[in-house]
Amino acid sequence: MSDTNTWIEKYARYFTNSKNRDVYESLLCGATAGIVAKTVIAPGDRIKMSFQVSSEKFTLHNAFLKGRDIVATRGVFSLWRGHSTTILRIAPYAGLSYAIHDFSENLFKKTLNKEVLPPQYKFLAGALAGVGGTVLTYPLDVLRVRLAIGRTWAASLKQGGLFQGLAPTLIGIVPYSGTAWLSKQTMMEYFPTVMHRKPTVAESVVINAIAGLLGQFITYPLDVVRRRMQVARANPDGKVPNLREVWRELIASEGPKGAAKGFSLNIIKGPIAFSASLTTYDLLRGFLNSQHQYYDGSNNGSDNNGNEGNNSGNNMKKRKIPVMDASETPTIHVSKNK
Repeated sequence: MSDTNTWIEKYARYFTNSKNRDVYESLLCGATAGIVAKTVIAPGDRIKMSFQVSSEKFTLHNAFLKGRDIVATRGVFSLWRGHSTTILRIAPYAGLSYAIHDFSENLFKKTLNKEVLPPQYKFLAGALAGVGGTVLTYPLDVLRVRLAIGRTWAASLKQGGLFQGLAPTLIGIVPYSGTAWLSKQTMMEYFPTVMHRKPTVAESVVINAIAGLLGQFITYPLDVVRRRMQVARANPDGKVPNLREVWRELIASEGPKGAAKGFSLNIIKGPIAFSASLTTYDLLRGFLNSQHQYYDGSNNGSDNNGNEGNNSGNNMKKRKIPVMDASETPTIHVSKNK
């Protein structure tokens, strides 16, 4: 029995250590936020991708007709076709992206000894988050696209090329993720520095939507090329078209407008997805941080003279789990911007 208690105490100490706790909570909250966002905009993604990988002319009216036809012929749930793969991909992608961003941001703050980062470091932290999450989960994104356009699991895996389109993806994710995070952080800092208050949930939703929209404007053409490369089959000589060849064929067959195919729909769904993801993440991290402050006795751990109080100790006795003191409460994304 004592061995069991020792084992439990060991892992309790590990998971209540602020540094370890911050990492796995970033992963968990990020994964949850990503799933929520992708579930909300999955029908729009399904319709948009069907246009991106074909020469069919895109308009919002045609998109509406396409969605109606999909529902009429295959049922409403077919709008979420391939969504299980989306979740398998977006959960680790979002979790890793948020964790990498928070880690990078905290590292830069410690290195520069600044509480508010210069714009270039905000951009860099966002870019690193996007690149890290993308590289580690890219094959799942390729499979998701192939399943969404009607291919089977067997055919999608047999085709191979699970890193097709990675080059334009990385070229696009750096300015997209960097710009979005830079915009979000800058706007969030306006409230505590100028208005001397925290943003409301509604204000956070709007801020995150604007940040997502700014990122979309810069990188959308590369998203179209990426989708084409992901579904492209090998030529008779066994070679898969590269970035330059796909771009040249796209412009030659559809003109410059082809590079913006589906963008009007993305203006609607992109900010919704980014806002839903960031707002969900902020709310979850804020909630967890408030729980840590309560259970770790951060509000009652010391008196005005800096002497340790008894409430923190009482909390520890009640819980019978060793906890870190209040000074080790993790710095999280929400509180940094308050």
